[in-house]
Order: sequence, then C-alpha cells, then structure tokens
Amino acid sequence: MIEVLSPINTERIAQKALADRHGSVMITHGIYKDGEVVGSFSYNQIPLVLAWFHSKDCKVRDLLDAINNMEEIMKKDGTIIFAIDCPDDSPVAHYMGKLGFVRNNSKSTLYLKRIK
Repeated sequence: MIEVLSPINTERIAQKALADRHGSVMITHGIYKDGEVVGSFSYNQIPLVLAWFHSKDCKVRDLLDAINNMEEIMKKDGTIIFAIDCPDDSPVAHYMGKLGFVRNNSKSTLYLKRIK
C-alpha cells in the first residue's frame, strides 16, 4: 500500500533518491510503501518559469539578460529557488550552468495539467 505523508527526514529521502540516480529538491512529502521510502513529492515549493523567446528577433545575449532580469524580479518577491524549462536544443541551454542553474538529473519531460 502506498502512502504519501509529510516527511520526517528529508535528508534521508534525498540520499535515497540520489542513490537511485534521481534528484529530489525541496521535499514536502515522502512516498512510502510498507513503511519504506520509495519516492517523494516537492509540492508548491519551487516556482516554475516558462518562457518564450522569438527564434529570430532574440539573440543569446537578449535571452541571458531577460533571465537575469526575471531572477531579480523573483529575488525581490522573496524567491530563493526556481526552475526554468529549457529545451536541450535552445541556444541558451549551453549557458544554463554558467548562469548557476543545475540540470535535473533525469530524462523527464515536464507535463502540465489543469485541475478542474
């Protein structure tokens, strides 16, 4: 039986995820099976930035400046961590590490769902 509970030891959950070659950030809930940690959720803790930049009218420098500006806006709002969706074929993908972003260690795709 699967249970989703507020975690008691997020560090233990994060270590178990890392040992399983996955990342786990800002854990809010542990996923337990027969009393053992088998996963985690990070619920409503990390703002997600979705962006569009014109493929012809924006240069890489424009994208970098825009991302830095958005980061300053979020910093003023009290944000301490955020995620940004960046396709591998984006011209800015090569610069994400240089901007301080850490790549999620998975080959996952971000899915969105509107709850009715």
